[in-house]
Amino acid sequence: MLNQPWVSNPHWEATDPKLSLLAQSPVCMPHTCKLVESIPLSPPGIIVVRGPRQTGKSTFLRQYIQSSLSSGLPPENIGLIEAESLQSRQDLLGELQAFRKAHDGFDLILIDEITSLPSWWLALKIAADAGTLANSLVICTGSAAHDLHEQADLLPGRRGRRYPVDFELLPVRYADVCDHLSLDDYFLTGGFPWAINEYLKLNFIPSFVYELYTAWIKGTLIRQRHSVHTLAPMLGYIVERSGTGVSVANLSRDCGIGSNHTAESYLALLEESFVILVSRWSEPGSNVDAPRKNRKFFPADPFLFHLFCDFGHSPESMFFASLARRESPQIMGLLVESLVAAELRRSPTMLPLRYFLGRKEIDFVGAEVLEVKYQNNVDVREFEWMMSVVPKGMKATVVTKQTHGSLGNVRAVPLDEWLLEDRG
Repeated sequence: MLNQPWVSNPHWEATDPKLSLLAQSPVCMPHTCKLVESIPLSPPGIIVVRGPRQTGKSTFLRQYIQSSLSSGLPPENIGLIEAESLQSRQDLLGELQAFRKAHDGFDLILIDEITSLPSWWLALKIAADAGTLANSLVICTGSAAHDLHEQADLLPGRRGRRYPVDFELLPVRYADVCDHLSLDDYFLTGGFPWAINEYLKLNFIPSFVYELYTAWIKGTLIRQRHSVHTLAPMLGYIVERSGTGVSVANLSRDCGIGSNHTAESYLALLEESFVILVSRWSEPGSNVDAPRKNRKFFPADPFLFHLFCDFGHSPESMFFASLARRESPQIMGLLVESLVAAELRRSPTMLPLRYFLGRKEIDFVGAEVLEVKYQNNVDVREFEWMMSVVPKGMKATVVTKQTHGSLGNVRAVPLDEWLLEDRG
């Protein structure tokens, strides 16, 4: 259904549910505003914004509308379509055609959760081929990343002269909320806005937040007609072996999954939907993956780390279980390596995530190499060996708990400082 409350009501923001909730939040997280600033209003084209559920994609669309109105775009030339309120791609096509007939000139069409419609790309293809979208900027959001990525590729030559046309809205970085949360707090909330805001208001994370994201993960599998019965053991397995290379065969066997093929499809779906991160084996400096080597799997956010641990348990006890985990050095080592992986996920020079295992292991390899050593006292000299493994001149970082230091191309830096560095 097409929505245009800004046409008749210049104060529409006050009654918009998403913007009203944002106004009442303890902190206005900047990740959606940054995304608005990174997407210019012109020229025409078709843009997709991918990301997990409940990270602010719907809020971003409304902020983009505010920005576009401020830049002078006529209110009647802006339309918001809630795809989940439509029945089919034919309905979407009808909405697009009707909107374009109602006015002249350049316009902005925003389609929220477009992946809720099967074969949604056909509606855009037909409209683009008919010239309906020749003078439109279309911004589509979706949580089914695999669907958005694959079906957007079915629109060659129809997405305009823009670059880039694919964007992500990921959970909030610690650097964006460090004025409101300590690192110890962030270990609990991660970067999901619901968890952060509820924690800031109540000093704990209520059970409905855990239930919200549990439903999202289950729904990711259910929509693809996969069983959720083995989800809890599989997510627990991933947490327990965070930072350790594992084979799909072992995962499938230990989690009671029927076949390696089924386990592989589950893992691919969870990766594409921003639930887990995957790191593959690679020689330092080669930028080539070894497909037959074991892979590492990480929860995609600290909040998800705790959710994985307690998946299938009562949400009422999850926050207190999270507090207890912070007191375990062993568990914190796993959580911190997952957090580092999530942070590197935002760094173009470190993607895709890779690791190296020879006589010794390097946790992450890319344009530089990075080792996680979340301990009170770390001697940088322990890591001098890395310089004999990596290409000459490559820099190495050791992420520690509190130690600073340097030796040649190796530097040690505390986690809280490393998280504040610019990722490009």
